[in-house]
Amino acid sequence: MKFNTINTKSPYSMGFFLMKNTRIYQLVKTYLPELILSGIVLATRIPFVTKYLYNWDSVQIALAMHHFDLSHHQPHPLGYILYVASAKLLSLFSLDDNTALCAVSIIATLILVILCYRFSLLLFKSRTAAFFFACVVTTSPYIWFHGEVALSYIFDALFSIFFGYLSFTVLKSNKPHSLALFSFFLGLSGGFRETIILFFIPLWILTLFLFFKNKIYSIQKIFSHILLFFFGISIWCIPLFILSGGIQNYFSLNISYFTFTAQRTSILLGVPQSAALAQIKNVLQVSSALLHVLLGVFLLFLFQKIRKKTSSILYSLPQLTLLFSVWILPSLLFYLFIHFGHMGYLMTIAPPLLFVFLLPLLLLLGTPYRMVGIFCISGIILIQIFHFSTEYRIPHILKKITPHWALLTNSSLKKHDRLVEDYIVSTRAFDPRTTLLFTESGFYYHSPKDAVPIRNTVEFFRHAQYYLPEYDLYQLMWDHAQGVFFSKNQKPFSVLRENPITISPSIQRILIFADGITTDDRSKNIIHEIRLDSGKKLYIFDFNDKKIIFYHGYIFKKK
Repeated sequence: MKFNTINTKSPYSMGFFLMKNTRIYQLVKTYLPELILSGIVLATRIPFVTKYLYNWDSVQIALAMHHFDLSHHQPHPLGYILYVASAKLLSLFSLDDNTALCAVSIIATLILVILCYRFSLLLFKSRTAAFFFACVVTTSPYIWFHGEVALSYIFDALFSIFFGYLSFTVLKSNKPHSLALFSFFLGLSGGFRETIILFFIPLWILTLFLFFKNKIYSIQKIFSHILLFFFGISIWCIPLFILSGGIQNYFSLNISYFTFTAQRTSILLGVPQSAALAQIKNVLQVSSALLHVLLGVFLLFLFQKIRKKTSSILYSLPQLTLLFSVWILPSLLFYLFIHFGHMGYLMTIAPPLLFVFLLPLLLLLGTPYRMVGIFCISGIILIQIFHFSTEYRIPHILKKITPHWALLTNSSLKKHDRLVEDYIVSTRAFDPRTTLLFTESGFYYHSPKDAVPIRNTVEFFRHAQYYLPEYDLYQLMWDHAQGVFFSKNQKPFSVLRENPITISPSIQRILIFADGITTDDRSKNIIHEIRLDSGKKLYIFDFNDKKIIFYHGYIFKKK
């Protein structure tokens, strides 16, 4: 891409102060695309940043910033210690926890976009193609969404493109320091998300193998890169082991957590076929939401037509195919057949997947059809911006393809902020000395108009623990064997297994955060409803003239 240089002849231009032969001018000229992309990222992220912690995991990270305790899921295993430390560092600049975590996401997005530009520039002769690919990544609703919330998934995409860039750099230019960076940062990346190491170690091994095969590296030099890898791991592992109560305790917590999650989703661990197929369907739906308008099948036909005419733009197509396969498949296979717990998981393959599906149009930029390519990519960018930033009604057919389309919008984030704010403001209207808070996990209720049980989707325990610390808070479990979680003053929750549960005699009411209350519970208790502006309801149990209350098999009695 050709960028206009500064006009040094005009006394009103910046060139009047920064002459062409100065170092500053040369730096600006060299890195102008990166500077423009940085400005675009900041301009598109800062106005839409969320006001409240986004979900259960976000709150656990925020709680970990004040008290790191892996056994109480502050944060949950595997630890994410460098991510927590990064946010803690930014919070020292008078930022609240959510803003600090979102600032980390924005910084990670900025680096991600610049690396996407550099990666594409490495594969193409055209700076235009590189710039447009970076713009598509910047405006991708999937990338954009995860850059606005207090979640760590953006680091999956950041390290994914970083490792892809380093691998291609190593194989194209034979630069040993690029492989050294790959080795060290692969180990270090586990401090942000430990699974990054698992998913990208095959790409690292392949890069080492290709060097060894070409006799560029000896066994001794390969061993030095293995040492660099473990040095990167040690930077975050040692403090994490100390904070977790030792190596044995750390691995015990992580193994139990992985077993608990994977045994409900992995076909390899014997889950029913219906559950395994549901997970595969979920991965495909999120993939379609990730690709957005790039899903058009016409792109594949377009690629077939122009591939021969533009082969000079790419280098070593078979090698390119091999590297992309090793880059994408490990994490994709894991998500399909072992565990896929959140739509953000696909961040590990988002950059290469976006690149592959955009490739036909990027190739057009090196042909006589250049303007067609520019027009199409510009249209994709505008559609993505429109999708995320405006409140339009998504067509029903698109929702049927993937329900995640509606989630990847600014309006979805603002709706969540309104809900959390509604709950907080409505709750604080009641005296914490006379009010209990109930949240539920795994509960079902029946609608008055429908006999089909509906699962409660409100997960507010962690939010109430963080934003409403002055209240006595209980998390009730559908499975009574799991006990009841209790928390106050943001302290790590304790598990109560007694039933009945004794509460303060001063309690006059119980507030319940739920989608609904079953008819049976309504018949046993005096229940009032507060309809919130967000559309949800806050349920109030009158406990003023009672000494015992029955709810879903739980018994609460005053001292």
